[in-house]
Amino acid sequence: MTSHLRARRAARRLVAAAVGVLVLAGCSRDSSSPGRHGAIHGVVHDSAGAGVAYAVVHAVRVPVSGQPIEIASADADGLFSISLDQPGTYLVGARGIDDVAVDTVVVPSVSGQPAAETTFVAMTLVAGGVFTGTATAAGPPNDAGTVVVADGWLAIATTDSTGRYRLEAMATGTWPVIATRTGYRAATTTGTLPAPGDSVELAPMVLPVVAPAP
Repeated sequence: MTSHLRARRAARRLVAAAVGVLVLAGCSRDSSSPGRHGAIHGVVHDSAGAGVAYAVVHAVRVPVSGQPIEIASADADGLFSISLDQPGTYLVGARGIDDVAVDTVVVPSVSGQPAAETTFVAMTLVAGGVFTGTATAAGPPNDAGTVVVADGWLAIATTDSTGRYRLEAMATGTWPVIATRTGYRAATTTGTLPAPGDSVELAPMVLPVVAPAP
């Protein structure tokens, strides 16, 4: 199987998983929606300068917490386009199979209008890092199935029976990490990845039981 085909299949799996979770959370949007005027155009390169086929790209307005995530897939040459309807500062992330890139892009407004302009960014993939940790629910003897996501980044994991999780292909920087489980309140922590390829153990999270209605 060629590397491009593997990347394409990995991208499709990641987009499907990420969009599914984000739609359930009410925080994703289709970057090709009609009536949107601005855009972030760009290209994703590998370390040798070649375009990365079918890399997954996303943009989220800063500050990222609670903001909708725009998701797109690069073409066979690594070129992508994400439509926007608001100017502002955006965090843009790209992900191949294990490698990632992250950048901050300022999208200006059209002169005299509230619409966004079009901005270009070139991104070079580096080794992704890993967040590990525990997210346990107060009550059940088996902690498998809690969903853990990095807010503002396309990384998702589920816990094993002991509550352990592993968020892979993380970019450098500081990321809010959120754990959710039906019947429990969400728990959060923060993880900082100092350098590409690092592995960081995060503080434990405990999800409190939702109190029954009186």
